[in-house]
Amino acid sequence: MFLKYLEGMFSKVATLPVPGSPINVDSPQRREFLAEGLPKQFDRNILGHGSYGTVIKAVYKDKQVAVKVIDKLNAEKLSTIANEANILGWHHENIIEILKIDSGPREAVVIMERFPGQCLQHILERQKLPLYHIIRISADIIKALCYCHDRNLLHLDVKPKNVLVAIFGSKGPAEKLYQCKLCDFGSSMVTASSKKQTSPRGTIRYMAPELLRNEQPTTKADIYSLGITMWQLKVRKDPYFWIMENQSVVYKVVKENMRPDDKSMCKNRNILSPITLNNCPCRHSGSEQFDHCIETAKPLKLLQNRHKTTSPATGRDKLSILFSNISKRFNSLTPQKCTNSGSKQFSAISQVKKTLFESVIIKVNSEAIDEDYELTKIFREKFTKHKKRVEVLFENLYENCWDTDPAKRPENSAVNSSLIALLKYFE
Repeated sequence: MFLKYLEGMFSKVATLPVPGSPINVDSPQRREFLAEGLPKQFDRNILGHGSYGTVIKAVYKDKQVAVKVIDKLNAEKLSTIANEANILGWHHENIIEILKIDSGPREAVVIMERFPGQCLQHILERQKLPLYHIIRISADIIKALCYCHDRNLLHLDVKPKNVLVAIFGSKGPAEKLYQCKLCDFGSSMVTASSKKQTSPRGTIRYMAPELLRNEQPTTKADIYSLGITMWQLKVRKDPYFWIMENQSVVYKVVKENMRPDDKSMCKNRNILSPITLNNCPCRHSGSEQFDHCIETAKPLKLLQNRHKTTSPATGRDKLSILFSNISKRFNSLTPQKCTNSGSKQFSAISQVKKTLFESVIIKVNSEAIDEDYELTKIFREKFTKHKKRVEVLFENLYENCWDTDPAKRPENSAVNSSLIALLKYFE
């Protein structure tokens, strides 16, 4: 019965709509949809959503681009347009390139370069990064910040979600397989204007204490956020994941000098995934069946992460429901059903790993190359006999970056030099 259930569900997935061709945003077409509204195929070209608006895939001057669509009727979102313009015309390998900004009566668009790759946050959800890559990614981010600060610009929202990883391939030297690009300058501020009284900008869990106190931002605010990001690269947890309310985070960071590595607070407070193996009867047996269950759970978790924030308009909300039903069945297997490798239930679960990607991922987005299994090739281990020493030095560095006193935080050039020195241990 369960096998038939899965077959029926996967047959439904095969009928899900495939996204259409990218929207053309050259001048005539762009002016038309800014005046009359986005074209019908808009919802089939969505790349992501955020508090700022929606990002869609498009074509501009025969190049694949990403277009951020911002609602001008929202005053808070409207301010991000001018902030994004702070980097218009910039060319730096570690900063997203903005090609054009245009505006209509109701909406504005920010046209940006687009490349094969993934958001750093998504990579962290899928892959444990070796120490070399943790340091190298941090080095890419600080290089971007150095460039910004040298031009009197503060980013003010440094976090993994605002770092895109351009992936060039899975073959060749590790240092040439990818490149990180800082993006989303919607909270950015020119240092001259930072002396004016403004409301706090950024994401609370990455914001420096002085910003939470509504004090004037400086380059050291970006260094603080970088420190939080470096910690997250190492531990793969969201900052203060054990606290639900942002107001509580603000109070504890400002009044109690709490940081994400607070051992007394985060001990034994891991977030449990909806997909667990706690109910699996062979979890303590050391059997091959339990090893099989672990491997089977991996693609389910990947699918969960991939689709938990996607747009219902693409039809992926149906996929989320399908996924939920499958995961419930997976977690509720009885001892007899799970350990009997000859049963139909066990065979059905075995089929999930193969069928899930063949019948779901590819059919939902035929243009996307699923890179989840390639991440281990891209972020492969690079060894050093001084690993323990490098780990300690890296931890000391991000702890210095999030010092309560901005004056005690290192300058961006010092952080850059320290990370370059750490990378030399791997040569």
